[in-house]
Amino acid sequence: MHSNNKYYLFLLLETVILTIIIMIFCFEFKISYNEMDVFTYAKASYKNGLNTGWYKYFQFPANFLFNWTLGLFMFYYNPFKVILIGRVLSYILISQAFIHLSRTLKLTFLTSVLTFIIFIYFFKNGIGAAGEWIVGGLESKVFAYSFAIFSLSSFLIRKNKFGFLFAGLAISTHLLIGIYNLFCLMPIIFYISYRKKIDFFNILKSIPYFILTGIIGISEIANSFFSNTSQITQDKGWDIYTQIRVPHHLIPNFSKETWAIIIVSTIINLIFISNKNKIIKHIALYSLISTLIIIPGFIIYCFFELHYLRFYFFRFFEIMLPLLTLLLIATINHKIKFVTLSVILATIILPSVIQEREISKFISLKSYNINLIKNKTDEDKIMTEWINSNTSKDDIFIISPEKIYFCMNTEREVFISWWMLAKQNDYRSVENIPTEMIEWYNRLSLLNLKNEFTTLSEVKKNYLKLDAHAILDIQKTYESVKYILMPSYIELDFPIAIKTEKQILYSIDM
Repeated sequence: MHSNNKYYLFLLLETVILTIIIMIFCFEFKISYNEMDVFTYAKASYKNGLNTGWYKYFQFPANFLFNWTLGLFMFYYNPFKVILIGRVLSYILISQAFIHLSRTLKLTFLTSVLTFIIFIYFFKNGIGAAGEWIVGGLESKVFAYSFAIFSLSSFLIRKNKFGFLFAGLAISTHLLIGIYNLFCLMPIIFYISYRKKIDFFNILKSIPYFILTGIIGISEIANSFFSNTSQITQDKGWDIYTQIRVPHHLIPNFSKETWAIIIVSTIINLIFISNKNKIIKHIALYSLISTLIIIPGFIIYCFFELHYLRFYFFRFFEIMLPLLTLLLIATINHKIKFVTLSVILATIILPSVIQEREISKFISLKSYNINLIKNKTDEDKIMTEWINSNTSKDDIFIISPEKIYFCMNTEREVFISWWMLAKQNDYRSVENIPTEMIEWYNRLSLLNLKNEFTTLSEVKKNYLKLDAHAILDIQKTYESVKYILMPSYIELDFPIAIKTEKQILYSIDM
């Protein structure tokens, strides 16, 4: 009993330390545009969840498990508090996953912590391949990465039921991360089941756990094969998604430094794959297979249509490769004196962290005040308060496409923005993404004076040139649009609903 208490005490201590490390390196005292996206779709998923028929046909919306749960809390509690608390919970979960894997490798407490510091400091944003990150804002992928790591460590210690359970949670929380995790796990599962007949039957008996927790992700995959969207529409929609909406995540743009990290890490993993320790061997195998995922990405980039890059071939490995490689290195170096490593870290890392992150903020309770963080999202409180008090929640607003906080502060839907798709309050299913991409592009084109575009700056510039004729043309097609928000120096031939020092809200409900 005393031994168990000591174990859980160290587990708690290590979790607290790793969570604090993440907060120091990754916590931002602001709400990101990704979280605006999460806020809108989470609330819509919760409100519409029981009205879309998913429970009859198992046609779950994308990221339903994450969005519905988050939407439940956001519906009843302050969204800003939910986001900040959700972030911390995600930090705790990813810390737990790392601890579980490091203990599987039998790393010492101090070595585990130091390895985590190195990973978070140098690779919190991946290796620079596709703009991936593992912790920061509140997104489903943070939870999915945690479940993926839990599934790996569970299979390594032959707890197959937990391995499949977490693999299912990963695929239901974030489809692509879950799929790539399963792809990397397959050789390990095959090796386990191939060696002994009893292991094979244990694997088979554990599969229902994957089906149970992975049903949402499995339904998404199945439904994608029965989409009613024409191939032409799908190709057009995914081309917009790949080349205009998120090309920085999908189209490879590897620097020399990125290639150097890939090559060195691959060599290290190839060395460890011949290790006699099966756990070390399997981690190296998982890491190498995660790197193989980029090969079809490059083949598509060189020889096929770019819309096939929508499967994010370059993101999963740029987190898993450095994480697992560092852990493998730590198995060699865990006997190095802690003092030596501490001096190295203190000399190289801490000064730059203190300078960059303003550590004083993290020891000031004032910094965590919800209102202070919320105020950073609202450039015009007078305008926000007027909209909240004098407009209907069904009214739709035309706003400048770069604004990211309008929906959260006013709880009103926008015609379109660079960050959000159309019909934010009617979010339903991933199967409609190609059509939603086309609608997103078409609406932004209207704000861009019906011109084609490839960047936000183009649309933002032409938005200021909209005249009464162009705005009425939009309102004629989209009758729910009631208002347009402009900087205070832009004059339009519409009734002024309210004017502040910074902005004018025009009523276009003619």
